[in-house]
Amino acid sequence: MIGDRPINRLSAMAHWVLATVEPREKRVRLYDSLHGEDRHLLDCLKRWVRDEYENKKGEDVDTSEWAAEHPKAIPHQTNGFDCGVFMLKYADYIASGCPLTFTQADMGYFRRRIVADGLEVGHDADAEVVVVPVGRRCARHEEPPPRRQELPSTRVDAPPAPPTPPRVLTRNIVYLEALG
Repeated sequence: MIGDRPINRLSAMAHWVLATVEPREKRVRLYDSLHGEDRHLLDCLKRWVRDEYENKKGEDVDTSEWAAEHPKAIPHQTNGFDCGVFMLKYADYIASGCPLTFTQADMGYFRRRIVADGLEVGHDADAEVVVVPVGRRCARHEEPPPRRQELPSTRVDAPPAPPTPPRVLTRNIVYLEALG
């Protein structure tokens, strides 16, 4: 994340990870649900920060002493196909200031939630998507509901809407919460 914008990439091995740039803490981090490491990517991000400061602000920033971290105390993926969902949830929780409390067992719930959110936004084909920051809160990251024995296979249960703010407002504009 740069400020509140996530950085992600698809590696050569078709695996999604999340990298964050945290200027206030003077660090870059790589969140990999398989607990892999990529020092080269983190070095490139530090170089990118230097270049951006020079290009955009005309300032020299020394990132050579910035920490380059690969957090390991994070939710771990145990299959070969949920890395994208893990990456999205890392970004969502981190940007909201919430602890990473989900597990592999929650991925089915998150997949349904992603589909339901997409259907909600995609309902109005003429809508203009506008990202609106709504501040930090963890209420949206409630623990997933208790897992049911049988999950519906043909329909998606839409989760309850968050209490605030309303997502769809007037004039065919869909307002999405900005993470963070």
